[in-house]
Amino acid sequence: TIINENVMLVGAGLRSKKRAIMEIEHCTEEEADKILAEITEDGKASMAAFGLPVADEGTEQPDEDVTDDGSI
Repeated sequence: TIINENVMLVGAGLRSKKRAIMEIEHCTEEEADKILAEITEDGKASMAAFGLPVADEGTEQPDEDVTDDGSI
């Protein structure tokens, strides 16, 4: 139940991934940061394995559903 609630809240933009990890894993903010870093690296490795472009560190990629003026 806790996991499902957190997945829904994160998906709806009502909770950060870090806060969800902290609640699910019962960990500190620092530990949650490490977990998020691992998840990010895993995602980059998966994208690279499939030949998909990987964003450089510190470079934000725009959402594909958002236009230049911010509308959807």
